[in-house]
Amino acid sequence: MKRLTSVAAAAFTAAFLTVAINVSAQASNINQRTFLTFSGPVQMPGVTLPAGKYVFRLADTSLHNVMQVFDGEEKDIIGQWFFIPKNRTTEEANAADGKPVVVFMEVPEGVTPAVKYYFYPTDITGKEFIYPKDQALKLAAASKQPVLATDTDVTKGGEAHVFTVDPNGAEAAYDANATANQNQQTAASAPAAPVAANRPTDLGADRDRTAIGTSGAADQNPAPRQQASSELPKTASPLQLIGLLGLMALAGGFGLRLARSTN
Repeated sequence: MKRLTSVAAAAFTAAFLTVAINVSAQASNINQRTFLTFSGPVQMPGVTLPAGKYVFRLADTSLHNVMQVFDGEEKDIIGQWFFIPKNRTTEEANAADGKPVVVFMEVPEGVTPAVKYYFYPTDITGKEFIYPKDQALKLAAASKQPVLATDTDVTKGGEAHVFTVDPNGAEAAYDANATANQNQQTAASAPAAPVAANRPTDLGADRDRTAIGTSGAADQNPAPRQQASSELPKTASPLQLIGLLGLMALAGGFGLRLARSTN
C-alpha cells in the first residue's frame, strides 16, 4: 500500500511538472517580442520612426489588441496603437521562412512609408494597424486607398471604434467581411509589397512599392512585461492560475489523507 501511495505521489508530481512546463512555454511567446530594424523613416499609427532598431511587442492588455514599439534598448516606449486581425495564406507564411514580415502601404515618392500589416513569424493571423483619424486621412489621400482609422484613445484600453476613411475624406463603418473580399480582389490585380525581415530591399525606382529596407527577428527570450501607460489595462484575469492552485491543493490534501490511512 505504501508503494501504491508513492506511485500516486510520483504521478501527481509528474502531472504538475507537465502543467508548469506548458504554462511556461505559452507565456514565453505571449507578447510576441520582436526586433525590427528600418533603413529609413517609417510611419506607424501616431508616430514616425527614424531609421534604426526597435522592439515591437503586444501590450499587456486583456484584449491583446494593442501593439507597442520601444527603442532598441527597450527602455522607453515610443508609441502604441490598436490593430485588428489580418490573415495570410499558408503559402505566404511559408515564404517568409520563419521571419517577421512588414507590409507597407503604397504611397508616392516623397511620402514617408507607412506600415499597413505586420506578421509575427509562423503566425497565419497578423495585425492590420489602425491609424488615428487625422493621420489616416493624410495616408488615404496619398495612397488613393481607404485606410483604417479610429478616434479611440489607446491609453484607455478596451475596444477601439474602427472605421475607414477614403481618399476624399469620407468616413464609412468598418465591415470586416467586406474588407476581406476587397483584399482578395485587390491581391489578384495589385498585391501589396511585403518585406520579410532579414531581406532588406533596395530603395530604387520601386520605392513606392517596397517602401523601406527592413530586417529583424523574433526574440526567443522575452523580457519581463512593462506597462505602456498607467491607464492601460493589466493582463487577463489570474482566475485560471487560481483554479490550478486550488486543484493542486485538493490533490495534495487527498494524497496526505491517503498516506495517513495506510499507516
